[in-house]
Amino acid sequence: MLSRRVKLRFSEVLGFGAVALVYTLLWTVGAKAQEIQASAGVVCDTQEQMEKFIAYAADDPRSALERVNKDAANPQACGHVTAAFVRGAEVATARIKHRGFTIHQITIVAVSTDAGWRRLGQPLAQFAAFPTNELSA
Repeated sequence: MLSRRVKLRFSEVLGFGAVALVYTLLWTVGAKAQEIQASAGVVCDTQEQMEKFIAYAADDPRSALERVNKDAANPQACGHVTAAFVRGAEVATARIKHRGFTIHQITIVAVSTDAGWRRLGQPLAQFAAFPTNELSA
């Protein structure tokens, strides 16, 4: 599924176009008024891949994506993306050293490319990790 993803820069600044896109998407979501978020980060095809990414990142963050993709026998199982998405329910929790994360299924509705934001023809279900406020000793 990730073959539709585009490699993106994390330093990209969300400008007026992104704000306009988010407002447009809010109108198209309907009566449920689901919150569209825009963020850059790592997403994976499955919950298990995201859990592995977090575990590998604790040891070696630079090679974590490569290791998960190798394990999955899919060079695009996990990747970096800047996207507009709806966050779904929490499906798991994870920890890197003293930092907690919640793993959620997300539905990506648009991605940022070098040419600007592009709305996906079909929303794409993925898994993403979000830091919690929890810190432990």
